[in-house]
Amino acid sequence: LSQVAHLMIAGSRASKYSPWSDRALKKLTVRSVAFSAPMTTLNLDRANDPVSVSFADDVGSNMCNIIYNCDPVPRGYANVTFIQDLMEDAIPQIVKGIAIPRVLKGMFGVQKKIVSALDGTIKSQSDLIKVAEYYRHIGKVIYYEDDESKPVTYIDKGFHYTKPKGSTQNLFYDLKYKPSDDCIGTATTNHLFLVKGPGLAYGLPKQPEEEKK
Repeated sequence: LSQVAHLMIAGSRASKYSPWSDRALKKLTVRSVAFSAPMTTLNLDRANDPVSVSFADDVGSNMCNIIYNCDPVPRGYANVTFIQDLMEDAIPQIVKGIAIPRVLKGMFGVQKKIVSALDGTIKSQSDLIKVAEYYRHIGKVIYYEDDESKPVTYIDKGFHYTKPKGSTQNLFYDLKYKPSDDCIGTATTNHLFLVKGPGLAYGLPKQPEEEKK
C-alpha cells in the first residue's frame, strides 16, 4: 500500500489540477518503506518510453521493500520461475500430508493428478501470466538472508532483463528458491518474520559482567 500511495503522490505532483502540485508540497521529499510486499508497478511500455523510465527511476530512488529470505510474496507477480519452483517443491509434501494410505496414493496417482491439474491451470492462465511478468519492484529491495546477516540491496530490472556478462549488480532475480523439507511452513515463516516477529533489530553490544553492576 505504501508503494502504491508513493507512486500516486509522485504522479499527482505532475498535474497542475492536483492538490499535491502545491508549491510548498513540491518541496517535500516523499519516501516509503514496505515490508514483505509484492510487486505493485506494471509498465508494459517502460522499455520504449524514456519518460516512464525516468519517472520510475526517480520514484524508485526513494522507495524500498524489506524482504526476508525465501518469502514468496515479494516474488509475485513476475518471478514465475521462483513461484513454480516453490510449487514443485510443495506438491510431494502436500501429497504426503493427505490422510490416506500410501498404497492408495500410488494406485490413484494422486501426485500426478495434482501436477496435471497445476499444469492445466498454468496453461489456462497463460495470458494472465504474460502480463504478470511485466510487474517489478521499482524501488530498492533490501534483502535479509537471516536475522544475523547484514542486509544486501538488490534491484529489480524485471523478469525479461538479461544480466550482462561480468556484471556485478545485485539483481533481484539472482535470489533463487531454496528447497525446504517444510516448504509451506518455511514460506509462511519467511513472510511473517518481519511483521509478526521475531523481526529484526540491532542488538546492544555485550558488556562485561562487572560493567553491568
